[in-house]
Amino acid sequence: MLESAVKLRKAFERMGEEDLHYVNYFRDDDQSEQKRIGPPNCDDWDNAKVFINFLATFYDITLDFSASLHVTSNIYFKSWCTIRNQLISLSTEIDPLVSKIAVSMKQKFDKYWKGLEQTNNLLILAVVLDP
Repeated sequence: MLESAVKLRKAFERMGEEDLHYVNYFRDDDQSEQKRIGPPNCDDWDNAKVFINFLATFYDITLDFSASLHVTSNIYFKSWCTIRNQLISLSTEIDPLVSKIAVSMKQKFDKYWKGLEQTNNLLILAVVLDP
């Protein structure tokens, strides 16, 4: 959905210039919280591009899992390693937004999987013995 929106960026910008109903859609009647009012700006579009790249790995792995009725251990372990390596590399990203989100996701990932030290060794053995 983000990819489609980024492709149509110029149309959204033009609609913001010409369509008052479009601009009013983003208005917030509740001014108690500090929210930005208005259609997406340049920073929003740049963030969308960053998130497209950030989420691409997770999207591809989701497709791998959902493409098969029976996910085998070699696909499972490969995907697990890919996600872990991606989170580690994105944690040191220059972009502070990506880095902050990646660090948070890595903490949750490690908490769920209890780190590399407690990984089920049967998964590793299955990958090694996979024909």
